[in-house]
Amino acid sequence: MQLSMVKMNKIEYMDRHHVSYNPPKIVLIPHQEHERIHGNIPKIDELNLKMRQYDKLVQLSVMLKNWLYSYQREFRTNPVKIGLEEVEIKKKEALKEIRRIVKNELPKVQHIKGLGVRYLAGLLAYAHPNRFPNVGRYLYYCGYTKASKINGRYNRKVCSLVHQVAKQLIIKKDPKYYPLYLKIKAEQPKQYTKIKKHRIALNRIATLFLKEFYSLFKNEKKL
Repeated sequence: MQLSMVKMNKIEYMDRHHVSYNPPKIVLIPHQEHERIHGNIPKIDELNLKMRQYDKLVQLSVMLKNWLYSYQREFRTNPVKIGLEEVEIKKKEALKEIRRIVKNELPKVQHIKGLGVRYLAGLLAYAHPNRFPNVGRYLYYCGYTKASKINGRYNRKVCSLVHQVAKQLIIKKDPKYYPLYLKIKAEQPKQYTKIKKHRIALNRIATLFLKEFYSLFKNEKKL
């Protein structure tokens, strides 16, 4: 739960922080301080900045492509490309730089089929395991614990990224995770729909992947 208070004509958001659970003791502290305590403030480094730049270029590219498609459908003619080609070039340049930054990390995950440069860099930039004291806190931040789903206090960008990675592991038929995915689906109650079985299995694969990723990069030197 987050509260707010006025401080010098500014609204400062306050969080309820558990100092202890047994006995229960809660104090109010500034939101930024609460984020720092739980390791939720990312380090602004070269990879983080480059990934943010790349993600912005991806958003712009998608927006321009959607606009072009809409224009063509409505007017039956091709409009000016409004810089789409330049954006695509910038995306390739940014991804090339990202590959350079993470090149020494790629061998650690070469056994994971479907985890490409973009996904690896995104996880290291936005949710490096070294920011979290244990795997439980890591899963919580990424949105893959029951508690984080209930209270909604997880990083949605990272959660979406991990979901995409899990899908790629299945699509590419990773030798470790794909058989597990099929096994988990087969173990679900018969009355469940195919979609529900798929979602349960995919969520489980995402959780298992995060645990492995945490073990691979915890205490590794940040880029």
